[in-house]
Amino acid sequence: MAVNYKISEASIVLTGGVTVGDQPVNPYVDLIISNWHGGKYNLSAEKFCIGGAVKVVDPQLVDLPSGQVWEGGNVDIEVKNVHFSDIGNPGTTTNRVRARVYFKDLFIPTAITKVFVDIDEIDEIIDYDGCNSCLITNWKSNPLQTVTVNEVVRPKMKNTLMATLDGSTQYLHEGSNPRESYMNPIAHISFDRVGVADFTTLYHAYDQGGKYPSVSFKQPYAPGSNTASGCWPDLNEIYSYEIIPRYTLADITKWTGESTSRSNSLLYGFDVLIYYRPDSCGTKDCEDLIATAGHTAEISYDLFTPSVVVKNKINHLSYKNYVAHWGGSGSIRVHGSVGAKYKIGLHRKESLTSTTTAATGGYYSFYGGRFLDTSSDPQGRVVSLYEDTIGASGSNLHPISFPPITTVEDYRYDIVLQPAGVVPSVFADSIPTIPGDASIIQYGFKSLTLTPLVVGTGSDYGSMPDSQVIKRRGNFAGGSYASKSGGSVSAKSKQSTSGSRVLTLSKVDPRVRVGMRVMMPHGGNGIPHLTTVVNVNKDIITLSAVCTIAAQKRVLFVSKTSDVIPFSFTIPPNVKSLTPNNVRTEETVAGLDATVTIKTSASVGDSSTLTTTSGATKLLKSGMKLSAKNKGVTGTPLIASVTDTTIVLQGDNQTFSGPQELTFEAEYANPSVSLYHVQADQSGSSVKIQGYINAAAIDNTAVVNILVDSLVTATS
Repeated sequence: MAVNYKISEASIVLTGGVTVGDQPVNPYVDLIISNWHGGKYNLSAEKFCIGGAVKVVDPQLVDLPSGQVWEGGNVDIEVKNVHFSDIGNPGTTTNRVRARVYFKDLFIPTAITKVFVDIDEIDEIIDYDGCNSCLITNWKSNPLQTVTVNEVVRPKMKNTLMATLDGSTQYLHEGSNPRESYMNPIAHISFDRVGVADFTTLYHAYDQGGKYPSVSFKQPYAPGSNTASGCWPDLNEIYSYEIIPRYTLADITKWTGESTSRSNSLLYGFDVLIYYRPDSCGTKDCEDLIATAGHTAEISYDLFTPSVVVKNKINHLSYKNYVAHWGGSGSIRVHGSVGAKYKIGLHRKESLTSTTTAATGGYYSFYGGRFLDTSSDPQGRVVSLYEDTIGASGSNLHPISFPPITTVEDYRYDIVLQPAGVVPSVFADSIPTIPGDASIIQYGFKSLTLTPLVVGTGSDYGSMPDSQVIKRRGNFAGGSYASKSGGSVSAKSKQSTSGSRVLTLSKVDPRVRVGMRVMMPHGGNGIPHLTTVVNVNKDIITLSAVCTIAAQKRVLFVSKTSDVIPFSFTIPPNVKSLTPNNVRTEETVAGLDATVTIKTSASVGDSSTLTTTSGATKLLKSGMKLSAKNKGVTGTPLIASVTDTTIVLQGDNQTFSGPQELTFEAEYANPSVSLYHVQADQSGSSVKIQGYINAAAIDNTAVVNILVDSLVTATS
């Protein structure tokens, strides 16, 4: 905007959520263009336009005074067009120009919105040859304000940043003014506090203690002490200034519900206009000296920070963000100013990732202490948002009774607060106001699906048996699930046992008790599955089944509890004979560890496709990432797709000189679950795969594969 004239601001109140075309008020605002104090600019509507816009004819505006209609250009998206019209006599200094800003019919206001319009002049800038001017402006620097040095186009002035030293900013304004008796604008500087025009974030302003911004003119020499200063005995005769204030539109206490040390509207910004009277400079000699005269305009103001005492604020919540599957008691404590009102809701969602309230038991009633299917109870009271007031202690406790989870995995409960009261309460940033801001997770049950898997040729075996599902409590941070395993005892056999139920230990261990399960962890199938201790006589242990145990063999005794889960799968033959294989049985169960390891079958030369033996990819899924632990791997590519014998990666190509063992990060891991033992036993023409899983809690629902090929050998 040129400094010859000023443009007012304007506001309009619209109904939120309703298109402009359906508003009950006229969908426009009027910006008024007028001269500054002492301005001599001849104003006409035809001299103005919107930057980058086109001139149009709008039939809706035929009833308005003649003028210019501009559409598009440098305006915000809410603006339809702008109509310029004269209020007074066009081409005079007393004329005013109305810029009527129309909004688009389909614009839907949803919040306080600032709309910007770029008003330009059509006519050309004129450079004058006249009396020289040269002035330094100086003001205090402060990070809590923005300062804009505006362009002065009539007369054409040059603004140059001189320095930002000792907490001050200095600008040099120089140019040539028409030699006339009235004041010419030579500087236009705008001051605004950062982010506080509507006083919704920071409570700062200017004008502390009633001190208004001002300008004082100074020269480095006393009047008459040298030739230069003698030309201007009183700078106030040749310079003048004007302060154009910008105040808040209303008392801020009406908006915030808070008290401040000032109850009236506050000055959040102002413009400083500085003028120069060219004919006052006297002689031509004085004109030539003005560039070195050092005339300075000191702009003074005070920054005001209201002392804010919060009287109606909700500060924070305290609650435990998890609940065990059995439910029980919980609570939410709301902290705030005494007397602050609020509404609180606790809503169960359809899933951990959904924002939709569950159709069954979705709303907690703080009246009745239970979850309801509807947002209102039978008494007609709204339970979705329960209203309360902070008491004398500064906090309110809202007890919650959580139901047990018996069938599903996890529940998510969202805490939501809304302001309440005649003067709505003010919320701290941490207060949850929309679903997902604050949640309580009730951890239910997770499951492991034990499934026999043939990695190689499936036709070597008969039909695989059904999977075995293990359901246990979900393990989570903060959970306190105690294991019911009762512990385990590791001992060594003193001597070999062959075809006998008697086991002699190398030393007495009083922890070995009747009823414990007995196994040799990954040590073969010498102890039949489900064998237990039936008698203990010092170091002589009587077992429930005939066993074959070598001397000095490690034997594990495990308490027979619900956490120790036996499993058994019978693998039938097809056309080949089946025999047990009990070598490295600790590697025959996949799906518990955080990684999956496979081996490629050939070298790779700068390619994203890897080849494997048939079936090796059955343990892999799209999206798995190559572990950073791999050597010789470029980057950390993901699996794009897998087939029976190929892996296609996305990301960096790979180069391997030969077969390569690769580790991938598993989709899910279950560090809380462990494999005690697995073994293979001949059962007629079939082979039984049997073992024990230790699962007090399960971290993630997952499929655990029993690798049939590794435990059963198929031969022709």
